[in-house]
This record gives sequence, C-alpha cells and structure tokens, in this order.
Amino acid sequence: MVQSERLLQVIRHAKSCATAHLSGLRDASTPAIHDVQIEEFLAMLSEMEADISSGRCPPRLPTMAHIIADSWPLDSELGRKIIEAEQLYGKMSAH
Repeated sequence: MVQSERLLQVIRHAKSCATAHLSGLRDASTPAIHDVQIEEFLAMLSEMEADISSGRCPPRLPTMAHIIADSWPLDSELGRKIIEAEQLYGKMSAH
C-alpha cells in the first residue's frame, strides 16, 4: 500500500507540473513545441492514476520515456517527473 501511495504522489505531482506548463507557467527547459505531447502524457498520467486509485493491476502503457528521451531537451525537469512516474508505475505493473 505504501508503494501505491508513493506512486500516486509522484503521478499527481507530474500531472500538476504538466498542467502548470500548459497553463503558461512553463519550465524553461521544456519548449512549448512539446505541448501536444504534454497533453497526451497528461491523459496517460490520468489513466495511470485511475488504475492505481481503483486498485486495478496496472497494465503496461506505451512508454512516454522513450519519446521524452528522443525529442525533449535532456535538462527538462517536467520530462524527468513524467519519466519517474512512468518508471514507478512500470514497477507496479511488473508485480
């Protein structure tokens, strides 16, 4: 249970940062050109949150980390937060 609570915290923080970015409070290291991806990632993070909140065993989702690693600046703080959430989620789905 502690692991799922930690995961929910990380997901919610990533969602909050993504929402702030889309609202104009941009992380300087994440250009606006990634807004469409961020909107898609926000939807995926919401799905992840719903799975964990409902107690369902998380399915494996398409990876956001590969997209971020391939096309985002390496110093993107938002990218790191999204990747952290996805990695923790992946660990839960492996169990």
